[in-house]
Amino acid sequence: MGDKLTAEDHERLEGCRVVASISGGKDSAALSLWLAEQGIDHDRVFADTGWEHPATYEYLRGPLTEKIGPIVEVKSTVGGFADWCRKKGMFPGTNPRVSSMTGGSG
Repeated sequence: MGDKLTAEDHERLEGCRVVASISGGKDSAALSLWLAEQGIDHDRVFADTGWEHPATYEYLRGPLTEKIGPIVEVKSTVGGFADWCRKKGMFPGTNPRVSSMTGGSG
């Protein structure tokens, strides 16, 4: 793929909903800016774990939103990170067997 999307790329995306996961970091912000530069309408979503630093929320809701556009915040209604840790009795790690134990439902 290069720096710019081709006409074929745009055709493939036609009718698709594009969603960018926004973390508050530079990479997700750059992705959203790049999509906008390519003329691709997209939704921005922040998955709130409840464990973010207060400054992250301030940045997401202020300067970042002003720069990249509205960001939808989503949060689990069945518990969050702390609940998962209590349920599993451990913190998630980089070991794929451990990380896959969430089973999609937390």
